[in-house]
Amino acid sequence: MLFRSGAAWDDKKNDEKRGVAETPEEEMTLIGSGSGVIIAPGYVLTNQHVIKDATKIDVLDPKDKRRKRMLPATLVASLEDPDVALLRCENLDGDAVLLSDGTPRRGRDIMALGYPLGARLGMVLKSSRGAIISEADPELPMGGFLHSATTNGGNSGGPIVDQTGRLIGLVVAVTTRNFTENTYSIGIPTDQIWPFLKKHLP
Repeated sequence: MLFRSGAAWDDKKNDEKRGVAETPEEEMTLIGSGSGVIIAPGYVLTNQHVIKDATKIDVLDPKDKRRKRMLPATLVASLEDPDVALLRCENLDGDAVLLSDGTPRRGRDIMALGYPLGARLGMVLKSSRGAIISEADPELPMGGFLHSATTNGGNSGGPIVDQTGRLIGLVVAVTTRNFTENTYSIGIPTDQIWPFLKKHLP
């Protein structure tokens, strides 16, 4: 599930069609993107930072084979810690993922899914395999867990699933890389997301 979010154009100031070079900077639309997962019919779970400050949120229709149709969505609730947001998309037609009620165990094989780098890598869903490197750690952001599946910008909010396809976490961050370090990704475990969903999901 891909998201686009941004500051909408002021239609009153844009009655005439103009090229980008002619459009004042303050009138241009700023667009960000991220990933998410259908958590219940018509509801999508993602990261709060994916939709933060957005004035308009669109969700890529998973049934559109051309991968062009976007569906309007509204924010139901969000939190900074854990970094989660729940969206309502009434016209969304897709299967909801099953949530694991256990905590990710070290060494367990996983898969991360999403839309890394948005349209730069194409609008087809991407997946990468890896393993849990560490169990949930209070020293990591939001008490997350480390995993070795490859993720990039745009994967944020995307699902991390186990070998049975159950959701065990959400992609939230990537550790930095330098000449002496490998890069790992950080996931928010579902046991930290459950209280948020029980409060805000009908």
